[in-house]
Amino acid sequence: MKKTGYSYSLQAIILALALMTSLASCLSDDLLKETEERGLMVLSLKGVQTRAAGDPLLTGDEEITKVRIFVFAGETLEVNRLFQTGEETFNNPFILDVITGNKDVYVVANESPILATELSSVTTKAGLFDVLSDEIAAPLALPLPMTGYVLNVPVIEQPDPAVRNEVQVTLTRVAAKISLQFKKASENDEVKITKISLLSNTGKTTLFPVPPATAVSPQSYWDFTTTLDNPLELLTALSPVNEIGDIYVYENITEGIKTNATQLEVEALFNDVITTYRVYINENIATPGTGTPGDPSSSSTTPGDHPYSIKRGYHYKLNGTIVNMGAYSSLLLDTEVLPWNLLQSTFNYEYVNAVFQVAPKPPVGSPVKITSPTANINLNFKIIAPVGRVWSVSLTNTADFVLIKDAATNAYTWGTIGGGSGSWPDIRIALRPGVTVSPGASTEVIVRVNGVEIDFDKSGTTGPGNRLVVIYQP
Repeated sequence: MKKTGYSYSLQAIILALALMTSLASCLSDDLLKETEERGLMVLSLKGVQTRAAGDPLLTGDEEITKVRIFVFAGETLEVNRLFQTGEETFNNPFILDVITGNKDVYVVANESPILATELSSVTTKAGLFDVLSDEIAAPLALPLPMTGYVLNVPVIEQPDPAVRNEVQVTLTRVAAKISLQFKKASENDEVKITKISLLSNTGKTTLFPVPPATAVSPQSYWDFTTTLDNPLELLTALSPVNEIGDIYVYENITEGIKTNATQLEVEALFNDVITTYRVYINENIATPGTGTPGDPSSSSTTPGDHPYSIKRGYHYKLNGTIVNMGAYSSLLLDTEVLPWNLLQSTFNYEYVNAVFQVAPKPPVGSPVKITSPTANINLNFKIIAPVGRVWSVSLTNTADFVLIKDAATNAYTWGTIGGGSGSWPDIRIALRPGVTVSPGASTEVIVRVNGVEIDFDKSGTTGPGNRLVVIYQP
């Protein structure tokens, strides 16, 4: 039998075809790279001032030492890059070389070593949203983790160096800030705070607020307790707890249910009697009043969507007044909820157009009078800019005075600035019900926009002595 004589030639042909296919593929890839249009993305962290290259950005709870930027084209990851202090490229704004087209940009600041491992391996948006911030069992340490994003950012080719694909990202802290101040109601009582606790704080939260942190399951909880080295002796004016300072925690979304809601517990010596006071964060307690201590259905909060909840990106200023020895009714609590923006100190009041109308309008330093225990005053005002910002009002003396909210009479304590011709809500102030207010008692009125105080008469000056004053003068 004769053997076929072209087997070697066939093998050579197959090998040649394979090499040609590989070469064609390489040429095709090279051609795509040559024709691929690219552009420079100039990404700024909004409100963050530029410092020397490589230096940390800002200080305190605003400090930023690391910035990781994700750029997605649709669902496809294009960039996952970390910038950190000590590097020449750590400078705001950050420059990225990307393919032209629409991009979704996500930023994570101040990642921990544990987070760094997870984030460096992220390849999809879903994977990014699944990342949890570090689990904690104590207050967060500085610098705080922050996140931000902006969608559908167009990037075009830039033959002209003057053309820049600029994008601004606003960062939100993956935390809430809690500040504590206390005072006593009567000069005749001796009150010393010896221990402060925040009970039932959450241990887990998603890095980005999508999906919401309520999706974390199972959740973990921890308690924060500090016995003061030097008991805080209370005055009739609010005193901060400097030994503790600000407390940073994850959000605790309760949706009005107090199970696992964060609770403030204060131990004090009330005329040398050991007394424990308890109240839930973000319920406003007044005695007597419309709210029932410990009853979420009657809790009063400002803004109204925070009952028994702690939300990321907000500053909770707890102003407590100890009046007696009842555990649930003798710690009067006023919770002031303020948007906690990245750089409140850089907010420019000149962008705010606030006009107060009081009839008759007194000059700064001249008080508006409440002349009877049942009377109240209305401060009618208007803020038309900046659109979308949140305004809020607070009082410096909450033991003797209260803010009244009543939608039927257009009386409000906070709202969102709508722009246009604006609206004219009232700030309505009255004496605190059930409290014997001494003639001459007074309070200053503070109006803030996104947590930053604005001036009363557009003089550009804020702070004590430059605010509208309300006095009880029967």
